[in-house]
Amino acid sequence: MDLQAIFKSIAEKLAIDFKYMSSEIEHRAFKGRVREIELVEQFLRKYLPTTIGISHGEIVATTGETSNECDVIIYESRTCPILLDKSGYQIFPVESVYGILEVKSLLNNTELEDAFAKISRVKKFPKAAFEPQTGAIINTTNLYDKEWSYFPTVGFIFAYDSIDIVNLRNHLDELQKDLPFNERIDSVWVLSKGMIVNWDESASKVNHTPTSKTRLRAVGSENPLLLMTIHLQQLFQAGWMPKFKIQEYLQNVNYGNFLEV
Repeated sequence: MDLQAIFKSIAEKLAIDFKYMSSEIEHRAFKGRVREIELVEQFLRKYLPTTIGISHGEIVATTGETSNECDVIIYESRTCPILLDKSGYQIFPVESVYGILEVKSLLNNTELEDAFAKISRVKKFPKAAFEPQTGAIINTTNLYDKEWSYFPTVGFIFAYDSIDIVNLRNHLDELQKDLPFNERIDSVWVLSKGMIVNWDESASKVNHTPTSKTRLRAVGSENPLLLMTIHLQQLFQAGWMPKFKIQEYLQNVNYGNFLEV
């Protein structure tokens, strides 16, 4: 079995699918950023596990914090209680969100700072509205050198083109050097150039998320789409969430008045 030939075929098919979607969307009444985000959404829906939902909108937390508009929200589709759904614009509780992806036409240092600020802010939102896990088996997730009682929010940047990716890597290193691993950008994917990923030197492999053993590395590639697809498929296959407790979002809701003593 020639695995190299198989993956080359997969890469070619991904590129063809992406170009086809792009041409289809180009003929619709979408303009600018709307068209670009729509393209990424459609591509991810085709290649991510069917248990994963893809949308855009805002994310809220029990603290009352609300995100900026997020380009692409990746969420638990089976149990997620969408708090608002109007004309394709949705609001999600952060507990149901697995990750977010910011989409850029041309990724330069200014656009990198914008995406970094949005993603890092959402990553700080507490995931507090869960029922306690009980029983002999307790589910956990190991990411960012830590064991979590839920799936933490991950964040990525996708761009169609960019400035030199080594310069981007250096700027991203500077932006997030003092942050905990779980508040950092997990990877950057530039369709025309390559990607910025977490490289574990000791294991000679790319990690999904940053850890104490990894460092950011810029990788030139003619087809970063293949690695991005495999990367996201593997990561979100492990996605899960405990039982959601919507009451935590309704603490100040007035249900009405008693009509009798």
